[in-house]
Amino acid sequence: QDRAATLKDTLLGHQYIRVDDIDIVELENHSKVSEAVSTADCIATTTNTSTPLLTTDLPIPQGCHINGIGSYTLQMTEVGIADQCRVWIDTPDARTTVGDLANLKDNHPVELLGKLLSGEAKTTEDMTFPFTFYKAVGTAIQDVLTANMVVQRARELGLGTEVDMS
Repeated sequence: QDRAATLKDTLLGHQYIRVDDIDIVELENHSKVSEAVSTADCIATTTNTSTPLLTTDLPIPQGCHINGIGSYTLQMTEVGIADQCRVWIDTPDARTTVGDLANLKDNHPVELLGKLLSGEAKTTEDMTFPFTFYKAVGTAIQDVLTANMVVQRARELGLGTEVDMS
């Protein structure tokens, strides 16, 4: 609770992040969690929990996108609804090494994000699945390239502070 409050204060006080308000919702309060996810366009899970945060009993709106970046072993599961999602992964190993995807049937479509970004895979408005889910398990080169893109964009916009690391 204290760490959540500190993060909230930091985000609300940051000059380059535009946030009107942040509600801290405890997972034990099912009605508040349901209320929070019921209007979400995008949900990000960033924990190493073994108990799914997102389950079939939550009113997640159709078309919602979910990013799961916290759990990274078979014993960890943040998203318990991957079987209801069109799934994108950062590395082929994610398909078989994380709890979020462990219960998917062999024929469940799972595609590499790299194929989407390169144009090899296409996004469609196929609503066979009500949600999309990007599962990242941490691929260092992608992290480095993404960080580089963010730094370059910040420089273009004149944002941030340059720090000499030498």
